Amino acid sequence: MKLSEQENITTGVKFKLKLDKETSEGLNDYFDEYGKAINFAIKVIQKELAEDRFAGKVRLDENKKPLLNEDGKKIWDFPNEFCSCGKQVNRYVNGKSLCQECYKNKFTEYGIRKRMYSAKGRKAEQDINIKNSTNKISKTHFNYAIREAFILDKSIKKQRKERFRRLREMKKKLQEFIEIRDGNKILCPKIEKQRVERYIHPSWINKEKKLEDFRGYSMSNVLGKIKILDRNIKREEKSLKEKGQINFKARRLMLDKSVKFLNDNKISFTISKNLPKEYELDLPEKEKRLNWLKEKIKIIKNQKPKYAYLLRKDDNFYLQYTLETEFNLKEDYSGIVGIDRGVSHIAVYTFVHNNGKNERPLFLNSSEILRLKNLQKERDRFLRRKHNKKRKKSNMRNIEKKIQLILHNYSKQIVDFAKNKNAFIVFEKLEKPKKNRSKMSKKSQYKLSQFTFKKLSDLVDYKAKREGIKVLYISPEYTSKECSHCGEKVNTQRPFNGNSSLFKCNKCGVELNADYNASINIAKKGLNILNSTN
Repeated sequence: MKLSEQENITTGVKFKLKLDKETSEGLNDYFDEYGKAINFAIKVIQKELAEDRFAGKVRLDENKKPLLNEDGKKIWDFPNEFCSCGKQVNRYVNGKSLCQECYKNKFTEYGIRKRMYSAKGRKAEQDINIKNSTNKISKTHFNYAIREAFILDKSIKKQRKERFRRLREMKKKLQEFIEIRDGNKILCPKIEKQRVERYIHPSWINKEKKLEDFRGYSMSNVLGKIKILDRNIKREEKSLKEKGQINFKARRLMLDKSVKFLNDNKISFTISKNLPKEYELDLPEKEKRLNWLKEKIKIIKNQKPKYAYLLRKDDNFYLQYTLETEFNLKEDYSGIVGIDRGVSHIAVYTFVHNNGKNERPLFLNSSEILRLKNLQKERDRFLRRKHNKKRKKSNMRNIEKKIQLILHNYSKQIVDFAKNKNAFIVFEKLEKPKKNRSKMSKKSQYKLSQFTFKKLSDLVDYKAKREGIKVLYISPEYTSKECSHCGEKVNTQRPFNGNSSLFKCNKCGVELNADYNASINIAKKGLNILNSTN
């Protein structure tokens, strides 16, 4: 099978800087001044755009659906108002009616930057001049501070919007539980070993979910939910009313394209006149890591200049440089490796030859990851209501790093296997687990909630491309239900004999591990897609 492509991988390489005390203090002071400029810019932006809304309304038809023009775009109706310049009103900002051009010149990022920062032939407005915050950073970083402030403001607004959405959902849920308590309820069918009657709200039943799909809530659970939701709603409303003061601590400083690697341990870049231009790299002593960094420096020297960032972390400073590497993917493959991700096994992968024959599967156990996740949960419970949380947490071993190491080892194992077999790799294109998992046991729901399936596939994707191996993502439709031997999709059983890890085909009679069956189907589906495209 032939498959030829080129792939670009963008990564970041971090170099630690070796600094004397004077230079370190100078950089710390500069970062603090940069933070002041960003905080000032955010306050200005929030004040200037406190009330900003679009003036138009969508024109609707008789069925209250948006009307579209010939190009398929929505038709908007605007009020019979005009801007001070005489043009049609497009937006309302802090009680002012503005046309599109006036809004762009005064209240977009471009307009506010012009008003905040003076340049040749242009004066800044006195009240919002960014130089009122500090005069100890360069012209370039004044502009960067305004840009960072807009990004931060956008992020804050997005976060608040999401919090309001969650608040509306909680209020709706609370009202439904109150109605269940007051008698507007449906009795769920009893299951084995059920002691008390369980109920649901009538609105929960729709085309996708039938009454049999719900386990329901007992009346004591309903009362508990009402108490918890009422408490959470009051807390969230109080928190949203109290807008906290923004105090952004600058930990990242964007550098221009003047960054140059002079040799393997020296670098030059310009920040301000008061700071040195040349810096020494604090390279590691381990030969393997040192050679890896030197190799990256060679690649950086040969590529076009890129933007870099100076990072501040615990009184240490790092240079983060963007590295773009081009890889040629292989042309000929002997087969395909299908990977199924699950809970009991984080991954099951099977090699399938081009002729459709498959080899024995390999299983990657998830028990250690689950153990570490449970340990993390116990630690968080222990730290609840404790003093000096940060210090106590820093004294504990970092569990997340251990999980990352396991995933790195697993991803390397998969890529090495594909490389030895001369195969490309296929994953299912999985989304986040659905919130409604009513048919699952609590134990299975908890296990599923602990996994970030995307992390493993991202690591495999990156490492495979580095080795010149193609990675495909396919639709997960029928990969678990279809029989890998005869192709039957309807007359199959999973779980089989009460075991969710077993699969049985009632047509051909084959019995095998469900994840193994799915991994073969994923591989064959990938083969079919590539054969059809070729």
